[in-house]
Amino acid sequence: MSKTILQQLYDGEIFPAEQVNPKQPKYREFCRKRGEEKEYLRERLSESDRERFDEMENISQEIATIYGYENFTCGFRLGLLIALEITQETEALSNEQENT
Repeated sequence: MSKTILQQLYDGEIFPAEQVNPKQPKYREFCRKRGEEKEYLRERLSESDRERFDEMENISQEIATIYGYENFTCGFRLGLLIALEITQETEALSNEQENT
């Protein structure tokens, strides 16, 4: 018998943040372009400015991580609310049918 999704999540076998893999060509193009621009700037900066630039990149990554987490939790909550609403509507329809 295979594990449930909750069991896999609990056992550390599912990593939602690592499963996101945008397939849109624009995303890949933007990532490539950002990498090129980053290298262009790094090559032209002084050592101290390069350090500050790298620190800014680290801060940007932290911001993206926090935003990703909040986005995930918001989507998860919304999904649960939708499932709950559907369940309640299904139960109400079922009760109406039983009463007629």
